[in-house]
Amino acid sequence: MPANDVLGYAADTIQQAKGPSGVRVSIVHKANGRQETKTPITFGPNNWNDAKLRSLFMSMKNYGDVPLSEVLDDASNGKYPRLEKVVLVGLVLVTSLILWQFIPLIQLSLEQLRAISNATG
Repeated sequence: MPANDVLGYAADTIQQAKGPSGVRVSIVHKANGRQETKTPITFGPNNWNDAKLRSLFMSMKNYGDVPLSEVLDDASNGKYPRLEKVVLVGLVLVTSLILWQFIPLIQLSLEQLRAISNATG
């Protein structure tokens, strides 16, 4: 996206029925003859307080509903859950469900192996 097409950024709240609400940060840009478009961007938890990034956004117009200073302060205070924790919990839950579904199959396989070993031994 060319720098001349960038209009600003949008820091918008995301309200969720389940799970914690959060904030989405997007770059707002408009190419010649097209409508304004928001392209979501993501940052690592340690990048929110980068002085260059903060000054870049402070120099741009906010097309969102949340002041960037509020987003940055909340992010640095750990208000928003980190993606790694959410992914880890999801992975543990999925793994547990898979194991729970396949425990009878594993037991059957072990019994068959035991029966084969007893027959040959």
